[in-house]
Amino acid sequence: MIMAINRIFYCIMFIFMGLPCSNAWSQESYPKFDFVSITEGISKVGIYSILQDDYGFIWIGTNGSGLYRYDGMEYKSYKHVLNDSTSLNSSLVFSTYLDSKNRLWVGTEEGLNLYDRDHDRFIGIRLGDKGEIDNVVSVSSLQEDNQGNLYIGGFEKGLFKLDLENFNVEKIKVGKPDSSNPLVVQTIQMDSYGKIYVGTSLGLFDLDERSGFLTRSYFRGENTMDAVYASIKSLLIDEGDNIWIGTFSEGLQKVGRTDMEGADFYTIDKFLFS
Repeated sequence: MIMAINRIFYCIMFIFMGLPCSNAWSQESYPKFDFVSITEGISKVGIYSILQDDYGFIWIGTNGSGLYRYDGMEYKSYKHVLNDSTSLNSSLVFSTYLDSKNRLWVGTEEGLNLYDRDHDRFIGIRLGDKGEIDNVVSVSSLQEDNQGNLYIGGFEKGLFKLDLENFNVEKIKVGKPDSSNPLVVQTIQMDSYGKIYVGTSLGLFDLDERSGFLTRSYFRGENTMDAVYASIKSLLIDEGDNIWIGTFSEGLQKVGRTDMEGADFYTIDKFLFS
């Protein structure tokens, strides 16, 4: 009887001694996350862009509440201030972009801004012609090329090119037969060869290096010439230069080279999600 009681006692002690080890093991097996409260900084608005610069700052562009910078501890807000030319030209931020020199560009409802790190302020960059009645360009997307130019997509204003050395701006013309239609540029991407592709409300376009025009992208199949006509929301060009296209209403599309040896043919695959 005593031996049985001792056996039960040792079993209970073994179980309780094992509990801390089991608890410690479970704590180490799962990553620990810190959730940052932003209710006091960023109100409940839409977020259009999130970007991290080379200094580690997180920049958050919002739908009407300006731009926020997060340093890991605190948030600092940047908004449009009436009659202050050093503030953002609008608190509605559509896009943010970091160029090859770690300069932060901010596209808003009222145009383009360059962040001046030394003085913690913004410099407005005019895109539209002064003579135009409606010369405001709402900036939807930004992309740098390999020649030191920044391409700027505008809602219903097409594509612009900014020389990053002298800040001269050029409006990119659209080739026929699409030149008569207003072009909403949603996204810009560059492939490994330096070719600029532009996702628009009228489908996929690219920048013709010879003419300098924005022209519809055509891809030669085995027996056809294909193009993407669907309204485009997002683009991704992967390491193999396949173009992944997110459309507004026609699902996901992929433009890629075929595996046929000795042939430079393309296919456009469509993926519909239910």
